[in-house]
Amino acid sequence: MNAAIRFFNGTSYQSDASGLSLKSYLDYLMTVNETEDLSSMINDQFDAAQIKAEALNDNLALQVEMDNGKMLEAYDELQKNVVLLKVDMLQALNVKVDFVDADGD
Repeated sequence: MNAAIRFFNGTSYQSDASGLSLKSYLDYLMTVNETEDLSSMINDQFDAAQIKAEALNDNLALQVEMDNGKMLEAYDELQKNVVLLKVDMLQALNVKVDFVDADGD
């Protein structure tokens, strides 16, 4: 999750250096098109998911056996960001995704 957060925000994986990113482009689009603050919504959801993930046991198998509800809560928080990233962000970026199966059969 940390890698996804850093990638979205344009932060280097080796240092705290930052550059242009999906966040910076969404911020630009927000000012030009006067749209909602999608980058803040995505980062807020990353924060919410991270809070749920930090409440989990480091041992995944033990967490599932002892209290799977917390695992499901963390999963649900992550899934909320999937919608923001795969639907809302792609729409804002005007990216068309073709989900047609193209395996040749």
